[in-house]
Amino acid sequence: MVGRVLEVKVLPEYFVPAVAGIKRFSIRKNDRNYQVGDTIYKREWDPATGVYTGREATFLITYITGFGQPPGQVVLGIELLQAYDWNKVNGGLLGNDEGEPGLLTICRERVRGCSTPESATFAQKIEQLLSDSRV
Repeated sequence: MVGRVLEVKVLPEYFVPAVAGIKRFSIRKNDRNYQVGDTIYKREWDPATGVYTGREATFLITYITGFGQPPGQVVLGIELLQAYDWNKVNGGLLGNDEGEPGLLTICRERVRGCSTPESATFAQKIEQLLSDSRV
């Protein structure tokens, strides 16, 4: 069975060490019934500005324990799968002559394999935009 992908908001002081590989755990309220094999899609949130920073990462849940935690809270052992900073997309919208992928190509790769109707619709729109841009 393939695990779920669960999106969570994360403050910079927790996001940066997790992406750097220093913090290999996450303490979370277990409001999503986390399971080993699920993927956590962390999006860095800046509380000072009230917006997402553009940095995000995916982590595989490798271990879960509630030891030493208050009821309803768990410690998740996590392994970094991928990190990305949308502020550093060098290929523009479509890509560039140096072979760097554009934002649309990156989005297409990210939604491949997703099984929700929304992601399928989004993928179709991306393909149409990419197709129209090649004309």
